[in-house]
Amino acid sequence: MHTAITHRKTRLSGKQLVVGLSFLLPLFSHGAERVLATYPGDVDHLAFRAVERRENDRLKVMLRDGLSPHLRAPDGSTLLMYAALHGDAEGVRILLDAGADPNAANDDGVTALIWGAGDLEKTRRLVEAGADVNATSQEKMTPLLATACRVDSADCIRYLVTHGAAMNSAENGKNLLVAAARAGDVESVRFLLENLQSLDRGEEEIAALVGNSARWGQHGIIEAIFEQAKAGRFTVTDRGLGLGLKQALQVSDVELISFFLKKGDFAMTDRHSFLKGGWGRLPVVPGRGADSQLIRHVTDQIEDMEMPPLSKRKSYPKLTQADVQKLVTWIDEGVEWPSNLTLE
Repeated sequence: MHTAITHRKTRLSGKQLVVGLSFLLPLFSHGAERVLATYPGDVDHLAFRAVERRENDRLKVMLRDGLSPHLRAPDGSTLLMYAALHGDAEGVRILLDAGADPNAANDDGVTALIWGAGDLEKTRRLVEAGADVNATSQEKMTPLLATACRVDSADCIRYLVTHGAAMNSAENGKNLLVAAARAGDVESVRFLLENLQSLDRGEEEIAALVGNSARWGQHGIIEAIFEQAKAGRFTVTDRGLGLGLKQALQVSDVELISFFLKKGDFAMTDRHSFLKGGWGRLPVVPGRGADSQLIRHVTDQIEDMEMPPLSKRKSYPKLTQADVQKLVTWIDEGVEWPSNLTLE
């Protein structure tokens, strides 16, 4: 029979009453706590609260009095998963010692090792207990990828890789690099760049990484990329430089704009430097306006390197046909440069 208590015109079900009176537990005996600790399948269960609040002594009492270490929330998430996400390494150890399954997954296929991503001590305890370092959720999340999304996670990434976490498929490498770069973790990106075998043939992957890092304003990541390129690990192609410059222009990052122009050996300080070009290309060829690289940029013939950038067109409209013709004529007539004109 469904029970309810009426008080001040508010009806509480039996379930709500148990949860609502949980604050009285310190006044109860261990026997009463054991009764409430068996209340099934709710994240308001006292054990979940103890784990989240890192009340480890209380958790030990509950386990000693009969609490199952395999307790799950309605979505299938286990106490151990909650300890990995919200608790501390000691809570993880207590549950593992009590017999909690380190590979139990919730309805989305997520495991405790995925939820504990980035915490080296929790990761160690779970792996030592047999957690699968290559467990994959329904959304293709893995412990290694989840860790790469965290700041200051390089040590944890190294640990997982040392213990068998897969990182060298083309898809894994790409996702790991993007995640670490987005998080802004320079040390993690440097480790991945040094160890990902997929980068041997990943010029397009590196180009995309340069562009994304510029868009996110990750200066340290970009420096790490070029350090590895200088060491001969891989090549940053003209496309990579172009994407980086484009993104830097779109976010108006003056420091990065200057960086990419210098890397491309391109300057517009005077006529000589302008004609010299950069990235192995001549922006203009005097006397051949229609064939010049500059004209291809301003007429949107080079994808991802349009001038002005497509995202800035509301503020800086595309050149009109008449304007483009003026540029062509200027180049055809020899690129006359005023003697007193210097662009910085």
